[in-house]
Amino acid sequence: TEEAVTIAEWCVFSYVVTMGFDMFCKVLILEPRGLRQKLRLWLGRGWNVVRTMAVLLYGVGFSLRASPERQQREVGRVLLVLDSVLWFLQLLEIFMVSADLGLYMTMIMKMVVKAAGILLILLVVLTAFGGSWQALRFQEEDWHWKLLRNVFYKPYFMLYGEVYAGEIDECGDKGENCVTGVWLAPAVMFLFLLVANILLINLLIAVFNDVFQAMNAQSQELWRFGRYFQVMDYEASP
Repeated sequence: TEEAVTIAEWCVFSYVVTMGFDMFCKVLILEPRGLRQKLRLWLGRGWNVVRTMAVLLYGVGFSLRASPERQQREVGRVLLVLDSVLWFLQLLEIFMVSADLGLYMTMIMKMVVKAAGILLILLVVLTAFGGSWQALRFQEEDWHWKLLRNVFYKPYFMLYGEVYAGEIDECGDKGENCVTGVWLAPAVMFLFLLVANILLINLLIAVFNDVFQAMNAQSQELWRFGRYFQVMDYEASP
């Protein structure tokens, strides 16, 4: 990361400041009188939350990026990289105007809400399996923070079909280098794959299919409402 802020970075900074000022003006012209009510109404729309987070995170990242200390500049660069994801996501808001893409965007947001409960159940199952699988295979391992990563790392990729076949039974047919109860690890793995990959993943797909069918039946109405709010948002711009 260069020590001096470049001209291109100052141009981006000016654009973000302008957008932040525009957002502040939009909040002030909202109907509620109190500032808290205005902010609550503004943040009640999902795209406004993304836009606000993008501006605030950029402000923090740029402040650290302009610091003379190297470590703070590197932290600021990381924050700006993460902030760029939010700015790219805002491009999806433009798709709401399209009759086809707008419907897909509405479906995706609805599916994310519907999937939250199932993903929470899946997280509990994944944590239970990852903790027991790690404890059975490495019984003499001392505590370190990487254990938290190991609990979720391999079980997560097992959801996508990577079962780590070479690590299922490390004792082998001769039973060498085995620890007490290690034979339970394949059994726990079998139960995890049965519940997670077969039951919960297929349940998630069924929920997505139900959302698609329900929203496809009223696609024109959803697209018109989405386009209306998009046009009114630009109309309200100062």
